[in-house]
Amino acid sequence: MTIFTQSNSVTAIGNGSTTEFSFSFVGDAAPFIYVYYFNGTTLSLLNPSSYTLTINPSAANQIWGIGGSVTYPLSGPPIAVGTYLLIQRTLPLVQATSLTNQGDLWPQVIEAALDTLEMQIQQISSRTTQFRGIWATDISYNVGDIVQDGINGDNTLNYYICQVANLSGVWATDLANGDWTLSAQATVPVNPGSITGVVEGTFVGGVANTTYPSGGTPLLKANNLSDVANATTALTNLGGLKASNNLSDLANVSTAITNLGFGVNYNPTPNVIFGYGPFGYTYMIATGTWIANSNTSNYTSITFPAAFTNKCYGVWAVANGDVNTSGDKPAISTESLSTTGCNIYGDTNGGLTFNHNVPFTYLAIGN
Repeated sequence: MTIFTQSNSVTAIGNGSTTEFSFSFVGDAAPFIYVYYFNGTTLSLLNPSSYTLTINPSAANQIWGIGGSVTYPLSGPPIAVGTYLLIQRTLPLVQATSLTNQGDLWPQVIEAALDTLEMQIQQISSRTTQFRGIWATDISYNVGDIVQDGINGDNTLNYYICQVANLSGVWATDLANGDWTLSAQATVPVNPGSITGVVEGTFVGGVANTTYPSGGTPLLKANNLSDVANATTALTNLGGLKASNNLSDLANVSTAITNLGFGVNYNPTPNVIFGYGPFGYTYMIATGTWIANSNTSNYTSITFPAAFTNKCYGVWAVANGDVNTSGDKPAISTESLSTTGCNIYGDTNGGLTFNHNVPFTYLAIGN
């Protein structure tokens, strides 16, 4: 005889009316057939006295009977919807066939030994935590089996582990019944990309233990840039722009611009703007006041709000109002430049008399 069936167990689903449940695998012998009952919460081994086991007789010239049935319960109501019987063949993992030298060699003995070995292999193969491939309907799954949700289900490509032995039906229904729980969630990029350049850090066996060059932490779901509520945390985790001085923090715009190394820094000093330009230049925009009744031969000295470190390259000034009752606005020139200030002169060609306290604004550039 050969072994054509590949399983050593069957799950018989309760429906509230059936009491006789069949199986199709090779029965071997009654002591090796075990029946378990799942009551909706726990799976328990039944006492053989609580059920009747029938193994089909072997056909002519055959060693084993194929299939049989279990009648349960022997009295009382049939098992209900949501419960099931697990009928399983379990052989001892031993090799009990002994062949003696120059003794009789019966083909049935060799075949029975090979059949028993095959049934033991099936038994080992049916143990839990084995990967059963893509989930499909009308398959008997054991507790611990692992499947992938594919085209027969929701096609999430996630991996699930069997919590309740079952004969698969509809994926959504089996999932809702608690037959499966999520084991591993798959991430499938829509447009896979690539990483170029130097990737810094040390991987030591887990995302939580990964170190980053700027001292950041892993971008987890709760702290990533797609989570608006945690955008500030995400920026901090990136190790660059910190929450207290980034461009999204209006109260710290000046600090952020300074940290970027280019642009305007709004100084707390009233009416003064400092800035940092290319090539290492620094500029400042400030205001002064020309003293009334001064003429063009005189000048007004100004002191910069902050001294340049090395040199002042130039100062340009413009009057902010009329310098006299005629409404004149003079051209203004600068002389005697230093790192700390300069002299502001009016239009010497027109000989204008300044009889107003005229405010002026100047731009100074240096480094």
